[in-house]
Order: sequence, then C-alpha cells, then structure tokens
Amino acid sequence: MLFSKSSIFLLSTAASVQALSLSDVSSAASVLKREASGLGNNLLSLVHRRDSCPDVWQKVASELKGWFLDGSVCSDDARAAIRLSFHDCFSGGCDGSIILAHEYTRSDNAGLADFAMKLAPLADQYEVGTADLIQFAGALATATCPLGPRIAVKVGRQDSSTPSAEGQLPSSRSSASVLIDQFAAKGFSEIDLVALVGAHSTAKQFFDQPDKAGQSLDSTPGTWDTNFYRQTTLGTAPVTLESDKNLATDLRTAVQWTAFNAQGVWAAAYVSAMNKMTVLGNDVSSLTDCTSVISAATSKRDIKAAPIADRI
Repeated sequence: MLFSKSSIFLLSTAASVQALSLSDVSSAASVLKREASGLGNNLLSLVHRRDSCPDVWQKVASELKGWFLDGSVCSDDARAAIRLSFHDCFSGGCDGSIILAHEYTRSDNAGLADFAMKLAPLADQYEVGTADLIQFAGALATATCPLGPRIAVKVGRQDSSTPSAEGQLPSSRSSASVLIDQFAAKGFSEIDLVALVGAHSTAKQFFDQPDKAGQSLDSTPGTWDTNFYRQTTLGTAPVTLESDKNLATDLRTAVQWTAFNAQGVWAAAYVSAMNKMTVLGNDVSSLTDCTSVISAATSKRDIKAAPIADRI
C-alpha cells in the first residue's frame, strides 16, 4: 500500500500525539496515585488516632459511673465533677493544677476539696494524667445525668503543678458585662456563656446564700433539663445567683437565655462550648479522642430519653 508524503506526516504526528498523551496520562496517574496514597495514609492515621483511646479509660469509666448516680438522678459527686472540670480549665487552662497545685483550697473553689481529694488517687491507680482525669470525669458525669449530652473527650494533656493566677473564675455576683468580657477574653461568645451557665441545672449552692445552704438552682437538680433557665427568669427557683439573674435579664443575653428553654437547642450549644472549654491551653492535634468510652459507659435508656440534638 502506498501513502502520500502528507499521509505519512499526519500518521507520524498522530503517533507522536498519542505517545505524548499516554505519557502524560501515565505521569498524571502516578501523581494521583501518590497523592491518594498519602491521603489514605493520613485518613488511616486519623482513624487510628480516633480509635486508639487507651483501654484503661474504660476501667476508669466503670469505676466513676458508680459515683455519679444517686438512684436514677445526678449525685453530689456528679455535680462536683462537672464544676471541677470547668474550674480547672477556666482559671488557667486544663492542666490539672486545681488538684496538683491544691487550688481547690482557694475560696472561689469552695466545696470542691472533698471531691478533688477523692478523685486524685485514681490518676496514680490507673496511671493516667490528672488533667485528663478531671475532664474525663466531668464529661462522664454530664452524660450520666439523665438527659445529659455527650461532650467530646480528649486525653493527652500536659499536667502542671504550677498554680494558676488567682481571681480568674467568674463570681456569683458579677454583672452581665463583667461575665461577657471574662468569657470573651478566653474565646467564648455570649451564646457560649449562656449555654455554659446552664450547668447550674444540676447545681446546689452552699456559700453564696448561707441561710439557704444545700438548696438547688432549679427544682430538678438531679436532671440535666432546662428548668433552670425558665425558673431563673420567672423567679421560681429555690435559689438564684445574682450573676444568673443578670444574664437572664441583660439585653445582650436575654434572648439566648429564653431560647435555651428548648432542651435540644441548649444541649447543642452546651456541647459546642464545652468542647472548646475542655481543651483550653492544649494543642488539640496532639490529643487522642476517647469520646467513644463515654458513649459506651452511659445508659441507652438515657440516650433514648434525650432529644435528638442531645444524642452526641
């Protein structure tokens, strides 16, 4: 068969184009393969980190859960654990110093000494960090309380026996402006602030109003519900802190306060705020996720009873 010069030129050009295209495709495929491999390795690493919670935390959860229920409602230990976790983080970062530096003896931590000393030995017993133990206990206590949401649980914090600066914690007599500024300085919005104060749903007071020592801040302190918001607004709670009343009535926070009468709305906001609170002062990327331990340790009955937004 005879080909014209022009035909030979076209065939030669087409062959070159085909060869070039195959080479480019092969090269691009190689690059994509390497990138996919890298992405896969990163995802495997992430999955491994998420699934690599040390088994010891299951043992810790088994022991602590018995502390946090009084029959079918929150116990005094649960209330103390929730308060201890906040006080350790807010005063100077979640570093365990509230126990290790004996900050629990300070006046603004009044009422926490007994629980702090009860919890402290578990760090040595189970060979875990004190800072992690405090936050783990707070999250487990919250989830153990009926209707309590599931907060993300991370471990791997650095412990510190250096005391944090005094005067960092909110006062029960603070104005809304002072509270808003205090929380904003640590990266928390007004919504975060109002959501976090909702932990008073299970609280009792002993020192703010001595004549009413032991009385609760709403009528259902054994349940993680929204009665606290409603009863603070209406003035029907057994005891109301001045700071809570200030937030309930201030124009900057009153709307959100009312919105949190809805259990699911509050739960979602509380979880979001506490997920930030529990890692203050720590590099989150270096921490290991142990949230699954909390989910496994808490009652299916409580999960089913909670609104959809609470089932975290």
